[in-house]
Amino acid sequence: MVANTDMNAGMKLSLWLRCQHCHLITYHPERFGNGPDNIQQNCSVCDADPTQKVMYFEHSLSVTLQFIQRAYESKQNLVSIDTFSAQATDKYPVSIVIFFAILQDLLLDRLLRDLAEARGIPKVNQLLAEHPLYAQKKKSLFPRCAGIDWDIALSKIQPNAKYDFFRLDQTLQQLTSLRQRFIYLGFGWHLSHKEATDCINSVEPLINLHVLLHNRYVHPCYLKTTRRNCQQNK
Repeated sequence: MVANTDMNAGMKLSLWLRCQHCHLITYHPERFGNGPDNIQQNCSVCDADPTQKVMYFEHSLSVTLQFIQRAYESKQNLVSIDTFSAQATDKYPVSIVIFFAILQDLLLDRLLRDLAEARGIPKVNQLLAEHPLYAQKKKSLFPRCAGIDWDIALSKIQPNAKYDFFRLDQTLQQLTSLRQRFIYLGFGWHLSHKEATDCINSVEPLINLHVLLHNRYVHPCYLKTTRRNCQQNK
């Protein structure tokens, strides 16, 4: 996700499809005429019919991405009112990082719900309510649902990943500090160009991170069930 793109982030989200049988998430750029037409092919893992592929990401994520993009682009609309505010005309609104934090929560909540459902962990809504902060979910609730610590999970998916997830994690911590500075201390109404760019450029890596975590720790649970059902039906 960048300022100058030929496809908005919301549309890109619709390219991620999930097999309803084994829950593998795959990327399908051919939905908009880009790349080979493999959307009509059976699932590459469980051989499920292509009609079983559905959009994975919810509409709320697309809306959040649109808010992030609009906040980023609104930088050019900041008006100089007086000498003091003129210093802010070359900066970006803090709402970028606020909406980005919402995106983080939505993605992690979805992953945790999927993990809990796949592994038969009850009362996931209560667990999420008991861990309202992103850091709590990542450090405490994720290991409970996935059976592995967050950092170790990152090390498992990193070798074949397109992005450096440990570097992303560091960037996310810095962005969280900016958000907390604004919410709890009441200052930092604007972001620098670097801070805003770090935020906007972290969107696609963040989405990829959650897709890979899903495929690593959710998909295998359903794959076992799918294979078991196939053997019973033979």
